[in-house]
Amino acid sequence: MEGVLLDPAELARIAADAASDKKASDVLLLDVREITTIADYFVVCSGNNTRQIQAIDDALVEELRTQGARLIHREGVADTGWLLLAFGDL
Repeated sequence: MEGVLLDPAELARIAADAASDKKASDVLLLDVREITTIADYFVVCSGNNTRQIQAIDDALVEELRTQGARLIHREGVADTGWLLLAFGDL
C-alpha cells in the first residue's frame, strides 16, 4: 500500500494505533475540524522516557510514510520530553 494516501481520519487512526503499538499511554485521537483550520485531527499521547518517546516518533514517521503521508514539520526532540510532528491534516 506504499504511496497511497489515505483520508485524514484513517491516517489519524493509523497514527493512534502506531503509538499504541509502542506502548504510548493516554493516546487520544481528537477531531478538531470544527475548532481550527491548522489540522483536521490531533493525535496526542505520552511516553514514559526518552527511549520510548523516540520509539513512538520513529514508528509514527515510518508508518505514516508507508501510507503516503509526508512529515511536514517537527518540533522538539525526545530528550526534551516532547515532540510535535505535523503531517498536513494530521
